[in-house]
Amino acid sequence: AGPAKARALLKRFPTIADPGADKILLFSGLEVRPALESNGVRALARLGHAVEGKSYANSYKSAIAALNSLGPPDRDRLIAAFQILRAHGQTLCKRSAPVCLSCPLDATCAHVVTKLL
Repeated sequence: AGPAKARALLKRFPTIADPGADKILLFSGLEVRPALESNGVRALARLGHAVEGKSYANSYKSAIAALNSLGPPDRDRLIAAFQILRAHGQTLCKRSAPVCLSCPLDATCAHVVTKLL
């Protein structure tokens, strides 16, 4: 049993891949590992903490690696990161129309710097 078996079972559902399985396992308390959805992945990449890959899977792995580098896994911290990065990506760091001027992180944002160059 355990998280590996739960992950395999979850991924048998048509719309569940690594991001969905990671989220379910984290929020249910079955496994303490980083989880993100597309808004969080985009926000971390634009902030310069992850690499936006040619595929979403590569971008996701890079963003998860960035969260893993922050220290030992802590469920509450990882859930907070998921929620904060998701909200940031939905409200300010939008896919097609980011609101950089309203963002409190724009002074350190790699996306803003590359847009200005």
